[in-house]
Amino acid sequence: MDVRAEQERWEARIAAVGAKPAYTEFKQYYAARDFRVQHTRSHLFGELLYRAGGTDAITMCDPTFGDFGCEHGFTTAAIRDRGLMAITAINAACIQKLKLATLIVSCQHGIGHGILEYLGRDRLLAALEACPPPAGGDPLAGCAIGVFME
Repeated sequence: MDVRAEQERWEARIAAVGAKPAYTEFKQYYAARDFRVQHTRSHLFGELLYRAGGTDAITMCDPTFGDFGCEHGFTTAAIRDRGLMAITAINAACIQKLKLATLIVSCQHGIGHGILEYLGRDRLLAALEACPPPAGGDPLAGCAIGVFME
């Protein structure tokens, strides 16, 4: 599949029906696809969600495909766009809208990916220091795991 064509397709759907209905269509469209395709396209859709709705839109991401691809794509785009200043707003949206610690942790996981991608792999300690406090209090959950995975 041509990634650029997929990006244009989902940008058009978001513009036509809104981000949430387009995300529902996206999940249905990719439901029977290979995990690798689901994951890479989830990254793409996460980025499109950020562009369409700003930092609050991260709460639309969910674990439909059993990974954090949507959050990863979203936070990478947000941090690339706004720098580390985006972290506070994204984390606040995660905490305010998701409520459950397990969902907040998955949201924070994506933040970890975005931070290390932004800072560079040679800045591991700086990335960990930039992580918000983890939901549930486990220092090896959420953002830190996203950093280490990256």
